[in-house]
Amino acid sequence: MTESRKVGRSEGRKAFALAMLLLVLIAGCKQKAADAAPKSDKADSSQATASTLTLPVVGQEVRKGDLILSVVTTGQVRSEAMSVLKSETQGTIAAVLVRAGDRVRRGQVLLRVDPRPLDLAVREAEANLEKARLARLDNTGPDSIVTGRAITGERLKNAEIR
Repeated sequence: MTESRKVGRSEGRKAFALAMLLLVLIAGCKQKAADAAPKSDKADSSQATASTLTLPVVGQEVRKGDLILSVVTTGQVRSEAMSVLKSETQGTIAAVLVRAGDRVRRGQVLLRVDPRPLDLAVREAEANLEKARLARLDNTGPDSIVTGRAITGERLKNAEIR
């Protein structure tokens, strides 16, 4: 006999044994159900044992593989922790670096803000600071180039405040 015939027969025997086991279990269940039924009179009990329940049994060859079952249900998904995000600045978001549902760590960059408006604001502030320094220098400089004496007293205080 070839090896494939031996395997085919053993699988057929397994299927047959499984079908026989199923029939024995069904018969045992029917017997337990008949024993558990209340016996009010003799006629009812004789009819209960006389009635037969037949279930269609189909034999299939056994095959090896994964059993895939799907379960459809509804529910709620909640995170372990929730954090409130606060921005230290305002502006247009240039890039989002994480996706919904991703795990994040403390200090991790989540998004990037377009830096151009912020760079312009810094340059403008630097220009205003330089302008104020020049104005202070003008206000605290000597009155005359000839004498070369610096201003003193109340005029110096006013110049510093401005």
